[in-house]
Amino acid sequence: VARPGVSFQDCKDRCMTRLAFHGIEVASVEEEEFCYIPMGGPLPAKDQRVIGFGGAAAMVHPSTGYHLCRAMMGATDMARVIRQELSSSKTVNLDKAA
Repeated sequence: VARPGVSFQDCKDRCMTRLAFHGIEVASVEEEEFCYIPMGGPLPAKDQRVIGFGGAAAMVHPSTGYHLCRAMMGATDMARVIRQELSSSKTVNLDKAA
């Protein structure tokens, strides 16, 4: 995570340099996508009722911006813990489940 963030032009230049290094020639650019992915923010508070997950839980890959794989890896464990708490014989603690 760069501070300050890397400009779009710097990212584009780095991409082109990397492609050239690998012998890939770009014939034309059909479309450019510009987006901002906030990174380096605080992690969700463990005691909050709303579950932070995916992009809201800082599960974003720092170089690609993708978080699907990380989210899928964590989904099973998170679902198991919520199911255990909700199906317990004692009084359900929704804060604990979250």
